Amino acid sequence: MSRPRQTRSRRRYHLRGPGLAYIGLSLLIALGAFNSQNNLLFWAFSFTLALLIVSGLLSGGMLMGIAITREAPSRAVAGHPISIAYALSNRNRLLPAFAIEIVDTALPPAPADTRSIIAFAPSIGARADATARALLRPMIRGRWRLVSVRLESGFPFGIFRKSIEFPLTSEILVRPAPIAPDPAILAHLDDLRRLGERTRDRPGSDGEFFALREYVSGDSPRLLAWRASARRGELLVRQPGTVARAGVLVDLDLPSAGLPADAEHAISRAAGLIIESARRGMEVGLVVRSYGIARPCRLTEAHAARLLDDLAQIDLANPALPYPTPFRIRPQPSLPSGVHRLVISAAAPAPATPA
Repeated sequence: MSRPRQTRSRRRYHLRGPGLAYIGLSLLIALGAFNSQNNLLFWAFSFTLALLIVSGLLSGGMLMGIAITREAPSRAVAGHPISIAYALSNRNRLLPAFAIEIVDTALPPAPADTRSIIAFAPSIGARADATARALLRPMIRGRWRLVSVRLESGFPFGIFRKSIEFPLTSEILVRPAPIAPDPAILAHLDDLRRLGERTRDRPGSDGEFFALREYVSGDSPRLLAWRASARRGELLVRQPGTVARAGVLVDLDLPSAGLPADAEHAISRAAGLIIESARRGMEVGLVVRSYGIARPCRLTEAHAARLLDDLAQIDLANPALPYPTPFRIRPQPSLPSGVHRLVISAAAPAPATPA
């Protein structure tokens, strides 16, 4: 969760439809009072003027005493709502705050889609704290920026709307919405996982314990199982097994001449394949040649999350040059034992192609 510092900007007044109507009515009353010299109209004009002053000063003063911080998640998934919390603190000693609207500005990867997030705090007591929440549903993957928070209030009469803006900056990395692989690909993943389990159940020399067997002349003394030998009354040695694990290398092909919609669909399919492979306990890696991404196959959840972050940061408008990595990319690379390549292409209608 990100919690940026705030820098307060100046207070502003906004005169809108209700305020303009009220001022027009007040001017008509004033005009009638001066023309007729009617005391009742003078009293009415004085009353409307008092309400105007109170509406301008009261809510403007209460806004100046409010401090705010934003708590937003650092990761999200396209199409899934996230909750953004706003912590409000009223530093006024005597003056409470009422009817506070919180307007947050979000800049998605496409600036034309700028939108506002609105939360509401009904009241904040003097020298008290309050929390308001808003929902944001990012529909575009990439880096979303929350750039400012504006507090607004029309309390008490709605004649003027007062606002104060805080330039708070936060970033949310929105991962692509995963598309689940077809049943044929899921069955292929299950076959690869079972193949890896059978491989681990065979004796080998990779150092992982497999079983006990009788001592044979020439066995290393390091392999002796002393406690088991004492119980059996004969020398036993530990038989190591293989540690090969099934893995999937997702090869994402994004042609530079393709349509952006097809590329986004392929990125979402790659995300779904990564998630399903990790869910089955398989090692997973990612290769995107045109954008310089080459991640070797690993098993940890943090590694799978890093692959999703890589997919989120692909900028289709600016392909990057490949950079050197420990995992070299060749036209026909030699993969580690147990690792299988699945190709996802933005130009191919098939959901995934084993290679």
